Amino acid sequence: VFHPSAGIGAGAGRVEIYDLQGRLVRRFEVPGWGTTPANLVRLIWDGRDDRGRRVGSGRYWVRARQGDHAAARPFLLLR
Repeated sequence: VFHPSAGIGAGAGRVEIYDLQGRLVRRFEVPGWGTTPANLVRLIWDGRDDRGRRVGSGRYWVRARQGDHAAARPFLLLR
């Protein structure tokens, strides 16, 4: 569950996962963002990149964007 910002309202959004070198690993389009209680988005990632290849364990960044609003948080992927 990722709560990027209380200021983001309803509408389409995007969640992107980056590696530590800043390369885009995976992108998710999130239709209907902000229509859930407390404006939360639940995203399940299978640990694969946009080409379907498994990525390695390590630190990544998740970035959520909707309109002019964006937030980013680091996380660890452990296999």
